[in-house]
Amino acid sequence: MKRLVLLLWLLPTALPAAAEGSVEVTWKDPDGYLDIQPADDSATRFRARLFRQLEQHLDNLARGLPEGDRLQVTFTNVDLAGYVRTGPQGSVRVIGDSRPARLEFDYRLLDGQGKTLREGSERLWGTTTSVPRAGLKKGEAFVVEKGLLTRWFRKTFSDLLER
Repeated sequence: MKRLVLLLWLLPTALPAAAEGSVEVTWKDPDGYLDIQPADDSATRFRARLFRQLEQHLDNLARGLPEGDRLQVTFTNVDLAGYVRTGPQGSVRVIGDSRPARLEFDYRLLDGQGKTLREGSERLWGTTTSVPRAGLKKGEAFVVEKGLLTRWFRKTFSDLLER
């Protein structure tokens, strides 16, 4: 029994790691972003949560890139979907098709030797009904923004994504 437990404990380290790419995200001058206003949190905590979730989403997407490839993304503007409405019960972000999300960023894809494979600047926008939600959980935060990034990523790197 002890040998079986030891074997199961060592097994994950013995398996080769899955080939995957990586991502580096930079937030350029976030104080100037159009709308990253929180509804029910401090501005500092909300910004940290937003940035962390978008970085994690891009990291998950980048794992489909070939091993050694590195995606660099520099956000230059963020305008979250919807708007914040304040009432007697507090504030809430109202999300609908009248106030789309907008993401502006520069990107560069590098191979393992640091050679630029692709680069560009993007201005994405979309509403709750115009972005894909595949792979996103019901009730997940920032679904419109994540959907925009997913659609852009799949379109831009479709020829590189590992199946």
